[in-house]
Amino acid sequence: MNRVESRGWTVKGRRLASFDPLRADAIEPLSLYWQDPAEELSVAGLGIAAAHRVEWGGDVGACLRQLERLGAPDAALAELPFPFGPWFGGLAFDPTRAGEESWDAFGASSWIVPRVLVWNHRGVSGLMTIDLQGEGSSPVEASATIDALAERLLATPPLREHAVAPPDGFEVAVDRAGWDRRMGQALGAIEAGALEKVVLARPITVSGAERDPVTVLARARAAVPSCTSFLCRGRDGAAFIGSTPEKLCRIQGRELSTHALASSASAERSGSLGEDDKDQREHRAVVDGIRASLGPLSDEVQVANAAETVRLSYISHMRTPVRARLREGVSASDAVLALHPTAAVGGTPREPARRFLAEHEGFARGWYAGAVGWFGPKGVDLRVGLRSALMSGGTATVYAGAGIVRGSTAEGEWRETRMKSRLMLGALGAWRDA
Repeated sequence: MNRVESRGWTVKGRRLASFDPLRADAIEPLSLYWQDPAEELSVAGLGIAAAHRVEWGGDVGACLRQLERLGAPDAALAELPFPFGPWFGGLAFDPTRAGEESWDAFGASSWIVPRVLVWNHRGVSGLMTIDLQGEGSSPVEASATIDALAERLLATPPLREHAVAPPDGFEVAVDRAGWDRRMGQALGAIEAGALEKVVLARPITVSGAERDPVTVLARARAAVPSCTSFLCRGRDGAAFIGSTPEKLCRIQGRELSTHALASSASAERSGSLGEDDKDQREHRAVVDGIRASLGPLSDEVQVANAAETVRLSYISHMRTPVRARLREGVSASDAVLALHPTAAVGGTPREPARRFLAEHEGFARGWYAGAVGWFGPKGVDLRVGLRSALMSGGTATVYAGAGIVRGSTAEGEWRETRMKSRLMLGALGAWRDA
């Protein structure tokens, strides 16, 4: 076991036998979960040792800059094998606009250092407890020692990763008439030249479904093992979960990587994705938006010459990798704020698209299409909160969106949102499109 004390933080850590951190939910509800398959990394958090939160309309940029300055417990963690965090959380799609009541549990932006962290990194598992001068709380404190906690974790049961038939009373609510109306407004704005692209989303309300967010997340994770799975817990127990294919950015030192992910097709049509002029225009708007956002902050921006096709079990996407070398003095927060939200989830021009959505979309997105991930001494890793659901009080709201450009149709984009919603609806137990 390792024990390190620094700047009021006491950090204890030890190795575990290979362990799936998502199983830690059996001890108490997770405060967070993060899985990055490309890095072979999964992390679960229990309790809260420290927190930073911004209410709706507050200064999210100041919060991110504060996380960078604080760094704590960086000095302690530098002596431990800790390739992520320690601040986990996210921010809303539009931090100025309060969401439905359930999103009040999350605020415009929230970040925590968990009281307990469990991780698996490239086949090596570990456990860490973090104390900040006696602050924070967690039922796991009843475990007198880190070794006792390790024994409890290793005794937890396996996860339920396969969906079962939906229970009696299962209902799914959608609003097709509202979608058609908003599509007309979006296409009118594009035709008038006010917008080049706007991403319309719709909420799908599910009641009577599986109530345990970790079970739902385990099913989604199993269905798309190449995607980044996440769970963020709100103050009232609400959970924002998802398995997203989209990266906002990863920053290590001055090196930034991201990608444009836009234009979609069914798994059956993936071979022809990108051949249509509409697909190319929708994708190019995102590539150009990322280049324009990073250009003033970077010494160099490298955009791949051609898009690649990302094939998932239920949908395919066009993806163009982008790399940048940030200029001296440009912080990770500067880059995050410049990129978010990209044209892949908002539209272009960015501010007119955001104003259009606030006026016409018909609901506040909350953290859907926002950013989730971590800040820490090893860098920043944020993903876009897509293929996601908000679970609260026995009800789940699944979100799905589609990029609208000239040539889009209400029926075609509705079908795209149906494809995108299949992952989370299936994980909830809905075996039909909505």
